[in-house]
Amino acid sequence: MIALVWTLSIVFAAMTLYQAALVVAFLLRTRGKSPADPGGDTPKAAILLSLRGADPGLAAGIRRLLRQDYPNYELRIVIDSETDPAWDLVRAAVRETGATHVRVGTLKERPDQCSLHCASLIQLARELDDSIELFALADGDVVAHPGWLRELLTPIIRGTADATTGHRWFAPEHGQFGSMVRYVWNAASVVSLHLFGILWGGTFAARTSDLRRSGLLERWSRSLAVDSPIHECWRKLGLRVDFVPSLMMINREECSLRSSFTFVSRQLLWARLYLPGPFWAAVVAHAFAAAAILLGVFGLLLYGIAAGHGQIAAVAFGSLAVHLIAMVLSLRRLEARVRRVRTYEGDSDHRLSPAVVLRLLLAIPAAQIVHLLATIHVLGTRRLRWRGVVYEIRSAFDVRKIEDRSLRQSDQPADPSHSL
Repeated sequence: MIALVWTLSIVFAAMTLYQAALVVAFLLRTRGKSPADPGGDTPKAAILLSLRGADPGLAAGIRRLLRQDYPNYELRIVIDSETDPAWDLVRAAVRETGATHVRVGTLKERPDQCSLHCASLIQLARELDDSIELFALADGDVVAHPGWLRELLTPIIRGTADATTGHRWFAPEHGQFGSMVRYVWNAASVVSLHLFGILWGGTFAARTSDLRRSGLLERWSRSLAVDSPIHECWRKLGLRVDFVPSLMMINREECSLRSSFTFVSRQLLWARLYLPGPFWAAVVAHAFAAAAILLGVFGLLLYGIAAGHGQIAAVAFGSLAVHLIAMVLSLRRLEARVRRVRTYEGDSDHRLSPAVVLRLLLAIPAAQIVHLLATIHVLGTRRLRWRGVVYEIRSAFDVRKIEDRSLRQSDQPADPSHSL
């Protein structure tokens, strides 16, 4: 038994070291300041925004998108239906800002072969005229700082990148347990996706000419996900997509543990369907191995305590303590990076308080278990319910919408701080 606990502890330590090394690699690769101002060259751009439901930060997000410091742009919005709760917030934001550089419409076609998110973006993309040289995508939960669009477009305008992207970073205000589990899981996901060069469609920009020759609209017309088809189409064109360090977009929404499981499952479903097979195989293998090692060490800790075997309990406890401390320190370093690149006037400074750190000690192992359960769930997923719409999944680019109803105010979460 002593040999087993030492073997598991060594493997656990190696896994912890590997995860910490990924964080260090991420921190080294994302060093740098915000892109410089593009100068006098500011081609006309359009921000494309698809809305279904009112995300908790939507009102603030619309106001921010209407007040970008880039001088030559339009905000173009497609809202899912006339009854959608997003309408009232969009109208209020437009009235409040007095904006004239905004177009708002309703989704005209609801095809059965792709997600409504993809359908909305297809409609927006087809409406781009020749005057729009650059376009940017934003998700409904993005609350952009004033320089968001300028920082997205500057590398493209200056010719140092063909496209740009950011990442989403959860920073829940109150840190409910489910929110903290999602926070931990997403932090690890951001590191992995960045190191593997996988972009996020919630903050993305490129040339309109590249969009037209990429075949993306055809790909979207048969897809559930927005991000991965972009990655595939730009890679085939040999285009370089750069991550902009200052575009870590903070999401302060809360969620329950059940909702965090739903979120993780959907993200893993995108990986299963749209990312290369070896990447998905590695995700599955890691989910089973990491959870098995964690549960094995924890089981030996309980055995050592119950059997009065102090050495076994001490080694197992030490292994768990080292792992948790290393993960908390890694998250603190990531938080420091996010603070440095995302501290703008009007943005509160999110830190890992002592109370939140204590919750993290439980959320870290819980995130690994949620990851395993979500992976098992996704392996057999053939239907997806997403914001009230149900899709049947036959293959990555063969999906069918089988239930569709418009959202109403009654569909919004009872707690306005919770994710949809």
